[in-house]
Amino acid sequence: MKFFSALILSLCFSLAAMAQDEDNSADNNMAKLKGGYYLYLQNTSSIDKVLLSHGKEWKTIFTYSDGIIYTPWLGLDADKNFMIVTSTRGSESPQMFYVYNKENGDSLFSITGFLIKTDTINNLLVFDSKDKNTGYFTVYSLNNNTSELYKEPEDNPCYCCSCWTVDELSASLLKISYLDKSVQFNRH
Repeated sequence: MKFFSALILSLCFSLAAMAQDEDNSADNNMAKLKGGYYLYLQNTSSIDKVLLSHGKEWKTIFTYSDGIIYTPWLGLDADKNFMIVTSTRGSESPQMFYVYNKENGDSLFSITGFLIKTDTINNLLVFDSKDKNTGYFTVYSLNNNTSELYKEPEDNPCYCCSCWTVDELSASLLKISYLDKSVQFNRH
């Protein structure tokens, strides 16, 4: 009888350990968002997916191939929407940003570039991106799903991040200073 009890107890511990391992692996592929939503990374042999859930139903919102694109990660979790980020292979490659609506999983905004500033009070994101030889600052509002595009100065000495700083960002002002003080950018 003692042997049978020990065997059952051992089996219970083994099952509990297996369940714990499964929970941990699921946690590595799942992110809990505000409002009871979940993101899940589903890995298959050919195409990987990012799924969104609120309740029992899952919706595919993004597919990717791991050989070409790095595994996406959660970049921002706001009340009504969220942003996932990924990049292609290569350390100098710009990142890809995708903003989705939590309620229906619809894509609201996407951009390839560099996220240079986040204003969590006004829910603003500032990106630096490039179209051929022209650089742009894009200000995206999470509150009303709008973006504003601003062409960088013609005599801009470089592209992204190492030649300038964001001095100020608010709902009405974006002020960027270049390390070369002869170039300034202001949006009012």
